[in-house]
Amino acid sequence: MSEKENRQLIHIPAEKLVDALLHAKQFEQHYATQESVDSLKEQMNTRFEQVNDKFAQVNDRFEQVNDRFEQVNVKLAEQKTEVNQRFTQVEKTIDEFKVSTEQKFAEQKAENNRRFDKLETKFDRMQWFIVAAALALIFKDYLFKSIVGL
Repeated sequence: MSEKENRQLIHIPAEKLVDALLHAKQFEQHYATQESVDSLKEQMNTRFEQVNDKFAQVNDRFEQVNDRFEQVNVKLAEQKTEVNQRFTQVEKTIDEFKVSTEQKFAEQKAENNRRFDKLETKFDRMQWFIVAAALALIFKDYLFKSIVGL
């Protein structure tokens, strides 16, 4: 062998050569081709797009829920207004009933006072009749003698 050939030859001990041949497969997984990298990149982009689509769907659903809550709030406000109007009507009716009842009570009281006055007058007459009758009984002999003795 010439010196030039010696320079081009690489000397590897047998042990290292056997070791390299036996363990060569374990390093193959670390070597990636541009095609596999592009494929992996495409898969990841596809997954990210799917995740973004899911997020968009979730956002749309949240918007629908928000719209529904707004509709419910509007209906609650309408119901509250209606309930307030009904309470106002009930309060007005109660006030009218109270005034009416007070008027009727005042009229009934006046009527009762008039009737009691009438009854009191009748009792007064009856009392005087009883007094007159009692006096007539007490003085009957004297009255009878004075009328007959004339």
